[in-house]
Amino acid sequence: MQALGRLSDHKARYGPRGEALRSAPGPRGGALTFGTSQWEPAALKVDYPSSPGGGKRGSSPCRKSAKKPTNEEEDDAESRSSESPSNCFGFVAYSLNSGEKSRVKIKTLSHQPACSSTSRSERSLSPSPSPSPRKLRCVDQREPQEEEKRERECERSHKKRRAREGNPKDTLDLLWLGTSSTMATSASSQLNKGIKQVYMSLPQGEKVQAMYIWIDGTGEGLRCKTRTLDCEPKCVEELPEWNFDGSSTFQSEGSNSDMYLIPAAMFRDPFRKDPNKLVFCEVIKYNRKPAETNLRYTCRRIMDMVSNQHPWFGMEQEYTLMGTDGHPFGWPSNGFPGPQGPYYCGVGADRAYGRDIVEAHYRACLYAGIKIAGTNAEVMPAQWEFQIGPCEGISMGDHLWVARFILHRVCEDFGVIATFDPKPIPGNWNGAGCHTNFSTKAMREENGLKYIEEAIEKLSKRHQYHIRAYDPKGGLDNARRLTGFHETSNINDFSAGVANRSASIRIPRTVGQEKKGYFEDRRPSANCDPFSVTEALIRTCLLNETGDEPFQYKN
Repeated sequence: MQALGRLSDHKARYGPRGEALRSAPGPRGGALTFGTSQWEPAALKVDYPSSPGGGKRGSSPCRKSAKKPTNEEEDDAESRSSESPSNCFGFVAYSLNSGEKSRVKIKTLSHQPACSSTSRSERSLSPSPSPSPRKLRCVDQREPQEEEKRERECERSHKKRRAREGNPKDTLDLLWLGTSSTMATSASSQLNKGIKQVYMSLPQGEKVQAMYIWIDGTGEGLRCKTRTLDCEPKCVEELPEWNFDGSSTFQSEGSNSDMYLIPAAMFRDPFRKDPNKLVFCEVIKYNRKPAETNLRYTCRRIMDMVSNQHPWFGMEQEYTLMGTDGHPFGWPSNGFPGPQGPYYCGVGADRAYGRDIVEAHYRACLYAGIKIAGTNAEVMPAQWEFQIGPCEGISMGDHLWVARFILHRVCEDFGVIATFDPKPIPGNWNGAGCHTNFSTKAMREENGLKYIEEAIEKLSKRHQYHIRAYDPKGGLDNARRLTGFHETSNINDFSAGVANRSASIRIPRTVGQEKKGYFEDRRPSANCDPFSVTEALIRTCLLNETGDEPFQYKN
């Protein structure tokens, strides 16, 4: 069967009650029309003009034509069929008419079905008095006897499936819309989420599921596991400690593998919903000392030393959506999208790649109690950003890490990957950072600009220390991003300016006008540890540390 065109060529419109549809643009100058009755299968018809300038209406390609095609038509048909990639036979669109609603569901097939009844869902109708649906016949060159035999086999398969699945109320018909290749997605995303929901809706009594989350030995990855509590905890102090196998998370050796989880922050669970909890934890070793990647331990002590200055932070987390094969989400399989320019805060299918994931993550963070301030599409296609804050002190790191965890879990359901790599695509494409906004109470009050300028002067004398603290590889990851191009500063130079996004430190224009507010450090990488970033800012700007190494304070 010949593919009728590419999916982008078909923009069908539906009436408010499933009434007759006007012709929609079809392939190669044709038009698509659909069935008129709300209980009738939406049969596909294609109008092909007899000439480029116009033509009369033709019959459906899904029925055999009595007219013998000319040599020119056969050559044209052969050329059209050669456009289909070998790894994908085409799209199948299930046109669904249910009551007063009409929808279309698209699925990619790798082979040609014998007839429409071999589809996953059957075309049975709900009202018993209604006539049986007309079958959609595939274009076929079989002999009549062979075709009738095939139809009988399809009908038997249809009856068996209907007996097994019941008599659905919706009407489904096959429509061929074109050929394409699909992006690699995870196996778990292919599971039937409706089956899971059957069990998730079961009552859980007075028990509570608490998912413990921690940072593993890489300093970037997150791990989690769940335990049952007898009742809902009201504060983090009511949560018990737990342990795990550190030899499986790059945090200990097998001969002495027990590590301990110390609950640090608690949030509502947007996946299991109330009364269940997400619990962000610190990791300590068998000797009760912090694990090497537990940077929260020292950050908490530093924040306690300056709590009277009320330091506020806001972090702008950029990330890139990828397929499980490492290919950017929505990018052409054998090339690149258009150059950067229309994607930042863009709207439209050709400019915003993966908005459903962004919206799901946003709502999940709000439900959990994360201080998420907003979100937007970024400069590179498939790149997005969300903002967390303002948060005071140690809570900045807690909220950002749990927001990252929620993003990974949402992407897990969609079958894609969110990467925080600072430069996921080499070349003339923007990297990904985690711009950090910082202020103290003195900076936010009248004439606070003086304290902002003093802090920037201190930062200028400690540039290399901050570069090492701003990515988990000690600056190696950021070296790929901080090149002086694509809205970044040069990793070897310190700079500051008003409204300058190519500087190390940017002072917003409104801050320069109002003489108070905050400043933005644009150096942290997307995969930074927020505890390391915020601690470094406090050490330099408020504790007046100098030199390339952090000062060791006594307990």
